[in-house]
Amino acid sequence: MKTDPAHWEKQGRQAWEAGELRQAAEAFARAAAAYRAQGDEVAALRMEGNRAVALLFLNQVDEALSLLSPLPQQLEALQAPREAALAWGNLGLALERAGRTREAREAYLRSLTLMRAFPNMTEEKADVYRGLARLAFRRGHGVQALRMMARAVYLAPRNLLERLMMYALRPVAPVLFEESQP
Repeated sequence: MKTDPAHWEKQGRQAWEAGELRQAAEAFARAAAAYRAQGDEVAALRMEGNRAVALLFLNQVDEALSLLSPLPQQLEALQAPREAALAWGNLGLALERAGRTREAREAYLRSLTLMRAFPNMTEEKADVYRGLARLAFRRGHGVQALRMMARAVYLAPRNLLERLMMYALRPVAPVLFEESQP
């Protein structure tokens, strides 16, 4: 059995991209163990987060939550703010899927706060804004949902429809972005 963490991380990413989520989760678990054996706790926690996201997309919400819940604080304690920002965003998604919308919003907001230090995290910020848009929409806050979705589309449009939305929203962008916090 291979003990090289990079091998297992690569296997996990390839399985993820192929839509083989169960295999991705297993490979990420092996990568986490291998990184931990080498003394790289930040990389091990990052792999645990990847495993949890794969489980989340397999609809194993409780297991994903149990893995994700401690990660953001652990990564902050290890002074890994970029990884902590990602972990807070992933925790937000898991909490959202579990129906814990207030906690999900708090996790998403913490993620955005940490991401401010990393201007190149545009895709990740866009994902968090999409999560905040979903939560606002479910609460019946249509304008806030539109603002959050506009921010997501502005940062990283995913498809042609979102690109068209970005161009259509340009004339009203100052109004949509006047609110500093979601």
